[in-house]
Amino acid sequence: MGSNSTAIPTTSVAELKYLSLLARDYPSQAAAASEIISTQALLKLPKGTEHFMSDLHGENEAFVHILNSASGVIREKVDIVKLNAEIKDIVAREQVLRDEIDKIIAEIEG
Repeated sequence: MGSNSTAIPTTSVAELKYLSLLARDYPSQAAAASEIISTQALLKLPKGTEHFMSDLHGENEAFVHILNSASGVIREKVDIVKLNAEIKDIVAREQVLRDEIDKIIAEIEG
């Protein structure tokens, strides 16, 4: 008859330390299994989409269309009142620069 030997698994000190840390958060197999299932479910959820816009100068209608087409989350990320105030300031500065350029051109043309 052959000998019936059973291999005893060995665990390193690092593995025991790791398992000890896991046991703090997941004291039972059910708790660990529940966390694994929850994490796998989260990974299968659709990812959010972020849109980045630039070069919208003079394209107010296109910008408003993008805002109206998007979900409500975009309104949380964009402060419309602040954005409109910044646009108004930019347009005012642009007009001042245009006026100064016109004066320079008029002086050159004399």
